[in-house]
Amino acid sequence: MEGGLPPSSCEWQLSSSVDPYGSYSDLANHYPLAWRRREHLPRWLSEVVSELDAPPRLLDLAKAIISGLPKSLHGRRRGYLYLASLVVASRILGTPLTLKTVSQAAASVGLRVSPKKLAIMVGEVSSACRSPVIDSRSVRQYISSIVSHLKRDPALQSILHDLFGEHWGVALDRLHVKSLELLKVTGKVTRLELAGKSPAVTAAATVWLTARTLGLRFITQERVARAAGVSSSALRKRTKLLLQGSEAAKFA
Repeated sequence: MEGGLPPSSCEWQLSSSVDPYGSYSDLANHYPLAWRRREHLPRWLSEVVSELDAPPRLLDLAKAIISGLPKSLHGRRRGYLYLASLVVASRILGTPLTLKTVSQAAASVGLRVSPKKLAIMVGEVSSACRSPVIDSRSVRQYISSIVSHLKRDPALQSILHDLFGEHWGVALDRLHVKSLELLKVTGKVTRLELAGKSPAVTAAATVWLTARTLGLRFITQERVARAAGVSSSALRKRTKLLLQGSEAAKFA
């Protein structure tokens, strides 16, 4: 680290003495300010952060991540590299952004972004930083967000009210708790298989599987996908993976 030169990778970011999901100030201390100032980011990235209504610390951490990436990644499409670093930074800070949300924010400032290409770059940036792409805490937060969106679905509210009366919210609270329990079980056997895959899709698949287990058939894949901001096809594919993990967990 002498001479102010960034290391060849972000491996030092998650040294054993650091809790990678601890406070922002603790984590940011491992990115010297001199390195962060050296990386000149395009103005549009700040505009994207503004569109996301994200705190300034997100941009600071993304800038730090970029500064510590190996040169091999810097030679790739820098626009995707910058956006991917925002996504990884949001996951480290415990406020995960979906690929769709970031892509839409980029589009609002005049950039055309492919969520699929962005997903690939997110995986590469996360791998370079030795940061878990799929952190169970990130998926848990997405599960909470999805259930919250379901609670605000008027059509679903009507169905639940007819079934449970004024206590309709309890059904979704139970769905929330049971989804977290299922994630804990399947996460132990599918962690490696989920590396590089969207935590939002994993959360959506977990919520839908739980709803099916609880007999809440009216909570369809399409409804959950809409609440999560992901595609139904992606949810179906991830559901198959989680079902395999659920079956494997029975024999673990």
